Amino acid sequence: NVLKSTAPAFLVYLAATAVNKTGDGTSYTLGTDALTQVYDRDGGFNVNGTFTAGVTGIYDLRAQVATTGNTIATTFVISIVTTAATYTKTFTKAAGAQDETVDINVLANMTATDTATVTIVVSGEAAATSDILGGATRTTYFCGALVA
Repeated sequence: NVLKSTAPAFLVYLAATAVNKTGDGTSYTLGTDALTQVYDRDGGFNVNGTFTAGVTGIYDLRAQVATTGNTIATTFVISIVTTAATYTKTFTKAAGAQDETVDINVLANMTATDTATVTIVVSGEAAATSDILGGATRTTYFCGALVA
């Protein structure tokens, strides 16, 4: 095993619930409401939601977004958007009033200075009434690390 304590790695989360952000197909970018940093090795992340690769390589990027306030929403689309590609995962369900959590992970090829952000689109509501759940339990987060 080799420990590379200076390799880029980060973990941020939404500390407070962001109210009425999506639901009617509106796209919400994680970081629109300030994120709380747990760690940021190499200084590549800023609290507005953007990770910038410090070196070229393969990055393990992961995100989870928890929504609440859904009443009839049926489609949840989470994406990791990098300079080179967009990675998307779609979750669909029957209309119903329950909280939903969606996640995504990818091994992304990134060149130094490439960026990555996370978006969530909830559809099915008549208006943007779905909230993005935040809190100390870190139910909504974005993290990543250089792996190769």
